[in-house]
Amino acid sequence: MKNIFQKITILVLTLSFAACSSAPKSSKGQQVKLRPIEEKVLENGLRVLFITDDALPRVGFTLLVGVGSLHDPKGQEGLNALTASLLEQGTKKRNATKLADEFGQLGSDLSPGGGYDFTSVSTDGLSEFRGQLLDLFSDAILNSTFSAAELNRKRAQSIAALSKLVDNPTAFADAMMDKEVFGAHPYATPSIGDIAALRKLDEKAVKAHFAKYYVPNNAMLAVYGKFDAEFKAQVEKAFAGWQKKEVSKVSWSSAQVVDPAKIKIYSKAGLTQTQIRWGQLGFERTAPDFLAARIGNVVLGGAFASRLNQRVRDDLGLTYSISSSFEARKEKGPLDVSTFTRNDKVGDTIKNAKLVLEKFESEGITKQELNASKALLAGQFPASIETVDRYAFNILILKYYGVPETYLTNFIENVNRVTLDQVNAAIKKYYKANQYKVVVFADEAEVAEQVKALAPVEIETLK
Repeated sequence: MKNIFQKITILVLTLSFAACSSAPKSSKGQQVKLRPIEEKVLENGLRVLFITDDALPRVGFTLLVGVGSLHDPKGQEGLNALTASLLEQGTKKRNATKLADEFGQLGSDLSPGGGYDFTSVSTDGLSEFRGQLLDLFSDAILNSTFSAAELNRKRAQSIAALSKLVDNPTAFADAMMDKEVFGAHPYATPSIGDIAALRKLDEKAVKAHFAKYYVPNNAMLAVYGKFDAEFKAQVEKAFAGWQKKEVSKVSWSSAQVVDPAKIKIYSKAGLTQTQIRWGQLGFERTAPDFLAARIGNVVLGGAFASRLNQRVRDDLGLTYSISSSFEARKEKGPLDVSTFTRNDKVGDTIKNAKLVLEKFESEGITKQELNASKALLAGQFPASIETVDRYAFNILILKYYGVPETYLTNFIENVNRVTLDQVNAAIKKYYKANQYKVVVFADEAEVAEQVKALAPVEIETLK
């Protein structure tokens, strides 16, 4: 399920590609040559990755902090996202307007984003302004004030966005799917939080959260672009005073799909189309069969010429688009299918999609499909590390999840080593047709009878 408000695109981790028919050429011993990385661990524990690239006169910074909505305390959902958003809203030396203005004068801005597992803060600009950019970036990280006025404004924006969510059928259906798949687990709530919790959050809570998690030994900094040895020293000096603190571990309630035998209808009167979601628990990013499961997803619905799209869209004309996706996270992420259809075709769409899912689980994929998926993954891979900023971000993500850089250097070789048996084993392990929770967002008056003919139904009527 996609984070509906702030999606950090991890190209290397979760890309899906359009299908093709040719098999990849043998790549035995083939390795991808990566840009060199110089890693330095400061005395305070901050890991700094220097990645030089002289192709363009630009320099950039991305800080990854090991805290996300996964770490929001019960009753304080949205705390981390709110904290992250306030990093661009003023420091001890610059109020929000001055900070934005100084970034703007450099043709830049600050981009903080709090996701489910981690938070990232980025900026970039012309290398001739690297000193000023470093000053602004480090000031925002180290000296944010989290003023009550800016907090109230940001909180009001988040509450307004959540209040209007039901008016966006695609986003609302995604959010309700997460709610049904994850139950009491933090992943059940959008990373932006929920309205009741946000209303209770105050300056004290934000400052305490920042002090607890936003510490150098819980962070990694990538510096990339055109710079010299002198600038490396400036970066180290800028962050040397950041105080190290012990970060306590957090335990989470187990995720559990809510009553998967029942189809859940969220009903809103007047909807002329129906959004449909299928969701179940998937796998962690560190799952040893990650690549095999990823290849399977390409065949199922992760590409335009996929099984779901071929059957439900092309053969039956029940939808304009249907797709499957997954998000492999710190904990088990979601494994889902997403589509929309006419109100009078809801029953047919659910029934025929389930037939595709059942056949996929029971029979697996073919050798031809395996080769097509491998070719696509190998062919599209270079784009995921083509630019230095994208490369730097992917390196940070891999390091955060504890995945070695050989995932990139040996990517094509490892993709081609995956066997048909390994993919089909992963499909049977994760893509269980009868464990998908089906969520429908529609006008119950238009669809309830169709859905009740398929399975027991629970209806929640929205105002």
